[in-house]
Amino acid sequence: MILIEKGVDFCLKVFDPSDPEKISWLSTLKATPAIKHGDTIMTNVDDIAEYLEITFPDVPLQPADYDLLDFGCEIFGNFFRYINNKYEDQDSAFQEKVVANLTAINEQLVTSGGPFIAGEKLTLADCNLFPKLHHVLVALGHFKNFHVSDDHLMIVGYIGTMMQTNSFIKTRYPDSWVHARWSKYIKQQ
Repeated sequence: MILIEKGVDFCLKVFDPSDPEKISWLSTLKATPAIKHGDTIMTNVDDIAEYLEITFPDVPLQPADYDLLDFGCEIFGNFFRYINNKYEDQDSAFQEKVVANLTAINEQLVTSGGPFIAGEKLTLADCNLFPKLHHVLVALGHFKNFHVSDDHLMIVGYIGTMMQTNSFIKTRYPDSWVHARWSKYIKQQ
C-alpha cells in the first residue's frame, strides 16, 4: 500500500498461500510482507515503512502525530487470542477485548474527523492498521460470525473509504486467502 500511495514503480508479487511452489520461494524471505530493493531485503512491517519513508520522501506519509503509527495495534493480539481460543465459555471475554479495540479506533476516527486515522489524509498509520483490521474482520466474520456493530459507524465508513483507495484495490487478495491463513487456529470440532 505504501509504495502505491507514494507513487513508486514496483513489481508486486501476490501468491496463493495454498500453492506449495510459491510457499517454498516465500520461505527464503522468512515472513510477509517483504520488500526487496537493490540488495536490501526486509520483512518487518515497521522497518519497511520507515525505509520507504526515508528512501522515497517525495510523498510523505508520516502522520503529524507520530504515536498514531502504532495506533490500534492491540487489536491484532486480541484477535489472535480470540480466534485461537479453544474454550467456548471464554469467547465472550476475548470478543469484549476486540470490541474495546474497535471502540478505541472508532473514537480516534471521531477525534480526527476522519475519514482516516490521522484525519483527512491517508498516512502510514492507515497503511499499518487497515491490513490488520481487514484480517480481523474478515476472519472473525467467517469463523466467529462477528461483525462491526452499529455503535462503530466511523469504522464502517473507514472500511468503505480504505477499500476504495487505489492502494488497497491493487493489493487486495481474496477473502478466502484470509480464511485459509487463520483456519489452522480454529478449534477442531
